Amino acid sequence: MERRLATVKVVTSSIHEFPKHFDGKRFYNPDALQAPGYLDALRRKLAIGVVTALASACTSTVEWGADHVPEKRMGVFGLVLILFGFVPQSTQYWVVLLEVSIPTYRFACIIVKT
Repeated sequence: MERRLATVKVVTSSIHEFPKHFDGKRFYNPDALQAPGYLDALRRKLAIGVVTALASACTSTVEWGADHVPEKRMGVFGLVLILFGFVPQSTQYWVVLLEVSIPTYRFACIIVKT
């Protein structure tokens, strides 16, 4: 008798705690972000297509400009590109090596009790 009573308690307690947003196949959370629909996917595809078309339209102009640049300027331009790539990547190491102090700001945390 006690075993049956324990089983009944387990079953009834699980029924009362069963979530109300379960339809038998899947859970539904009304507060969560909903999955994007087909129109959102279509908008993204169109935006990607427009950007790709604009970039491909500019490609021939960039190639023409690169073909008509003198060799000396092309070398200087390459050096500038290398420096622009090197400086941001090595900044963190220069800060440590040169012991540069970076000021930190403390923001006040305001707690509003309602």
